[in-house]
Amino acid sequence: RFQRAYQPPRPGLAPNENDGWPDIPNPTCIHGHAVLERFPWVRDVPDARFVTFLRDPLAGAVSLWRYQRRLVPWDPSGPRAAAKEVARVEDWLIGHYNHNRYGKWFARSGRSLEQYFLVGLVERFDESMRVLFHMCQWPVTAYKQENQAQGPAPAVDPTIEAEFRRLNAGDYALWIRAGELLDGHLRRIAGPTG
Repeated sequence: RFQRAYQPPRPGLAPNENDGWPDIPNPTCIHGHAVLERFPWVRDVPDARFVTFLRDPLAGAVSLWRYQRRLVPWDPSGPRAAAKEVARVEDWLIGHYNHNRYGKWFARSGRSLEQYFLVGLVERFDESMRVLFHMCQWPVTAYKQENQAQGPAPAVDPTIEAEFRRLNAGDYALWIRAGELLDGHLRRIAGPTG
């Protein structure tokens, strides 16, 4: 009863288990990048637990640029230019990136960051997983990192970085707040200190 939700079904393409087709009746867990687009009804499930991970917005934007540039072919149906079509990361960061996308995601989900069961941080993945295991009362399970970029990320000019931070001030505030909430969870797990 584990439903993947990475790509919505597309006419003419056969079901692909990795993308999460076909749909599973009454899934226990839905995981992916397209959860609300594929299954908008989850917003109305009263006891649904929403879990997500945030990443430093600049690191996430650069990673998305690198990822999309590798895709062949790219689906150009989105409202903004695909990174595949933008040669310079600086142009992507300022002119084409979906600024404050975390804030838009929380708005679409109908829940604030504080209303999520857990908002983990990519940069603090091990700590985030420790909190999730504890909150769900799961046994600690070994996991491994996958889908990591090969080679260093391109350097970003400090002027461009400052402008990106200005354009994404809302997402930086959410990322910082998620770190504060994660710190609170970790303190509760550790219990009172002597």
